Amino acid sequence: YADFSNAYYIYSLLINISTAGLPVALSKMVSEANALGNRRQVEKVFRTGFITFLIFGAISFCVMFFWADGLAAMMNDPLAAPGIRVLAPAVICVCGLSAFRGYAQGHGRMTPTAVSQIIEAVCKLLLGLGLALYLVKIGRDNSIAAAGAIVGVTIGTVIALAYMAVDFLRNKTREPLGRRSERAGSTKQVLGRLLTLAIPITISSSMVSIITLINSAIVQGRLQDALGMTLEQSRDLFSAYSGVMTVYALPSAFMIALTASIIPAVSTCRATKDRKGAAKIVGSS
Repeated sequence: YADFSNAYYIYSLLINISTAGLPVALSKMVSEANALGNRRQVEKVFRTGFITFLIFGAISFCVMFFWADGLAAMMNDPLAAPGIRVLAPAVICVCGLSAFRGYAQGHGRMTPTAVSQIIEAVCKLLLGLGLALYLVKIGRDNSIAAAGAIVGVTIGTVIALAYMAVDFLRNKTREPLGRRSERAGSTKQVLGRLLTLAIPITISSSMVSIITLINSAIVQGRLQDALGMTLEQSRDLFSAYSGVMTVYALPSAFMIALTASIIPAVSTCRATKDRKGAAKIVGSS
């Protein structure tokens, strides 16, 4: 579990940097353009956002895959390297997922996001746990079993991405086409607004992941250096620590879901000058 957690903390940080603010910004801009009936702007926002997501995802993938050993050493757990490497493809998939989720949320459709997240969770549980148990049973090292558990995360993101892509294409055919009279902003303007909205959210959302990552590296380093524990002993203690941190992070998961659902609704009210409606939604949340 220590090896799993070390890999997952790094993954969480890169995911936060890549996708924490962009889906919210995308959903806000899509809902605004949708409320004003500007389909060309909706399409422009999605295309620009999707390409931006993939670029961030590709950079994060390269960091995790090609520098896995260095990241594991930074966490004072070199045995976490296999887990970091098998998680790398999941970053690109999550970036694609975030673009599709932001688009659906911008249209007020929360069900696709919910279903895709359930798919991710079920695959992580069933496939990841099943593979980890199998690897332990055939006598593989615990670090390899942890990597097997993480494979469930990667497979879950791939299946969830396929689901979201199908949902996007199915609903795209039902949406009205943009009129020639409609004007969309330039790619530079759309990207500038996306980043302006996303960067403050990304910075605030990433703080917890950054602190958790630094803290985890320090805890394991002090166990080994200051107390003279072996790598095996420090991993045993850190696995208990990681279990507590998982429970600690549970309440924030509900807050993220609430935020994702209210921002498009508030943005729609603001775009149509319905200040009372926006205030009511914010007050309720």
